[in-house]
Amino acid sequence: MPGIETARAVQQISSGHFVLTGDVRANTTAERQVLMIKTWPDGSIQWQSEFGGVLGDGGNAIRIAPNNGFVMAGFTASFGAGASDGYLLRTDATGISLSNFILGNVHSNLNNTCLPYNFGTNIPNYLVEIAGNKTYFGTTDANGNYFVPVEAGDYNVRLLNPSPIWLTCQDSVDITLTGVFDTATVDFSIYSQDPCPAMEVDLTTLGLRRCFQNVYSVNYRNLGSEAANPALVEVTFDPWLTVDSTSIPWVSNVGNTYTFDVGTVAPFAEGDFQAWVTVDCDSTVLGQTHCSEAHIFPNTFCFDPDPSWDGASVQLEATCTEDSVVFKVKNLGIGDMVEPQGFIVIEDQILQMQGEFQLGFGTDTLIALPANGSTFRMEADQSPGHPGNSQPCISVEGCGANPFSTGFVVDYPLNDADLFVDTDCRENIGSFDPNDKQGFPVGYGNLHFIEPGTDIEYLIRFQNTGTDTAFTVTVRDTLSLFLDPTSIEPGAASHPYRYELYGSGILKFTFDDIMLPDSNVNEPHSHGFVKFRAKQRQTNTPGMVIKNRAGIYFDFNTPVITNTVFHTLAENFILIDSVSSVQPGTAPQPGVRVYPNPFDETALFELENVQANHLVFSLFDMNGRQVRQQFFDKNKFQFQRDGLPSGVYFFQIAAPDRTVARGKVVLR
Repeated sequence: MPGIETARAVQQISSGHFVLTGDVRANTTAERQVLMIKTWPDGSIQWQSEFGGVLGDGGNAIRIAPNNGFVMAGFTASFGAGASDGYLLRTDATGISLSNFILGNVHSNLNNTCLPYNFGTNIPNYLVEIAGNKTYFGTTDANGNYFVPVEAGDYNVRLLNPSPIWLTCQDSVDITLTGVFDTATVDFSIYSQDPCPAMEVDLTTLGLRRCFQNVYSVNYRNLGSEAANPALVEVTFDPWLTVDSTSIPWVSNVGNTYTFDVGTVAPFAEGDFQAWVTVDCDSTVLGQTHCSEAHIFPNTFCFDPDPSWDGASVQLEATCTEDSVVFKVKNLGIGDMVEPQGFIVIEDQILQMQGEFQLGFGTDTLIALPANGSTFRMEADQSPGHPGNSQPCISVEGCGANPFSTGFVVDYPLNDADLFVDTDCRENIGSFDPNDKQGFPVGYGNLHFIEPGTDIEYLIRFQNTGTDTAFTVTVRDTLSLFLDPTSIEPGAASHPYRYELYGSGILKFTFDDIMLPDSNVNEPHSHGFVKFRAKQRQTNTPGMVIKNRAGIYFDFNTPVITNTVFHTLAENFILIDSVSSVQPGTAPQPGVRVYPNPFDETALFELENVQANHLVFSLFDMNGRQVRQQFFDKNKFQFQRDGLPSGVYFFQIAAPDRTVARGKVVLR
């Protein structure tokens, strides 16, 4: 930049970059400002920042801080006693130092009022949004306090209340910060006029290794205004899991369903327990999916239902018989369905059936499909106005042929959007990367398609592979701009943690005194994990790609950066089987018949209701890679395997101006 620059200290970062400090003057008569520069490894400037006041300031030394930021020691005449005083300055990794602060306390009010001096309870883990030219976030600590460094400017401060049971005494507060070292205090009180427990549960495991013992963590908390007494947690484990032990005793056990009494859970209180399970060796295959579900009681909705609701409540069941997958759609509500609702059935990645149902109170209907080793998933609609966020769905994997298809259950969302229920579906594994990040649902196909508005649960796993015990583990996750920071729900973890949301959307999970042994000393106990849920921004549209990764810090070591998880937003991405999707009474539609299917060496493809020449047949593997292309002109052609490996493949038949058919074939 123009002017006079002086560098007095330099440090090299482990990445090869350099950071320098000194002072800068616009000209020979101007006062000095602290100068900080970060360069690329080749010496070119990456960023440059200036700090100080109206008098002379400068930097003499610089060090790298544990958060990958920087600490500068120097001198100042602008601050302090007015002479040349010591100046200690800390920045983040991008050279930003914030000296203005917004702080406050969040607490409940007693007697359902907002009267002053009616203090109730300090509230931890609540988010505060500070919106201005930049938006910052703060998280209340165990004493209900928050502390957020910000730039000078005008801000609107509001409490992000995760519970509809509680109301805020003030919606938001406008404040102005000027200059440097300015501080504003904004306290928030919340109250409730509807005494009701609002229970939340979360179920997570690090992973499910076949033939080994694994551990599930169950976390719960009360977001309501009344104690749950008692609170009961019912966990139904996958049939292929054997429960070895639990950290608290269960009060009842029916089959693979275990009920735990966690006692009285007061408002804002939380707790956790663990269950150790073994994945069966003899009757499972590598990659098979295991789904377990946690349900916490009381699970009542705290508000009166929508008057438009007809009282119907749909639940799904599925069974595997010798030759069929049978879905049962039940109305277990308190009234008859006043109008039909829709359903679909997906076979692996192909939409095979869609239709409607209308059920009276206490009745059901059955839908059966041939069992051929595919993964079948049913989705059904609830009646309009149904309480909560239920979206009924159920999957059946491994029914019929063997080997069977795997890897499809986790592609789609689960029916666990209500706080009081959580479902964990996980594919069993062999070895795995100990430090990684996963997103659920995984998403459809190799581009991981999900619909705009679909919530994403992220799981971050870590392992101490060093040579000594890790005393503190910190996980930092800078959220994608397409995720809504105000929607974050921290979930279950392997160890107790402190949760923060700060900056413009940086998540931080701190495991204090975790004492995580290194893998050479105690491999089973060297692992850990944490999970959180995030909603998408309402402005998201198809075509956007949500990417996220995390940094894992073991004490003060260089962070381990995880893989990048991504989801592509899209609509109508599920392939439709052109034969089964034809509705009665409609005009003949293009279709294709394949026989035999599954097949060994040869299959005949026969087009129906297609008038076209110069057709192209394309075959894709499970990862979306094209493995075969064939041209033909008649309405039927014979396909030769020619050495293709066994597995599930998707095909597309296209005319010059349109796609005429899609489907799936299985090579034995």
